[in-house]
Amino acid sequence: MVMRTDAESTLVLVPLCLPPDRPSWHAVSQDTTSIHHCCYWHIVEGEFTSNAAAKRIHTPEDRLLTPQALLDLLEYERLRRITPWQ
Repeated sequence: MVMRTDAESTLVLVPLCLPPDRPSWHAVSQDTTSIHHCCYWHIVEGEFTSNAAAKRIHTPEDRLLTPQALLDLLEYERLRRITPWQ
């Protein structure tokens, strides 16, 4: 996943942290659908490892995926694409 060229889109990992109680994961009504608990975001870049099975990624709590964070990530990608590659 991390062996990407600058011309490719940024890879954003969005892990969803679910509560232990399965019935509370998802709620649906006629007007809304909601996933309970939270998602975080992490930009994956150049994080090579010799471990072929797994890689632990630390994501700070301030990287909560919110509507504003999503807009910021889209703006980051837009600016990255118009900036000449080094």
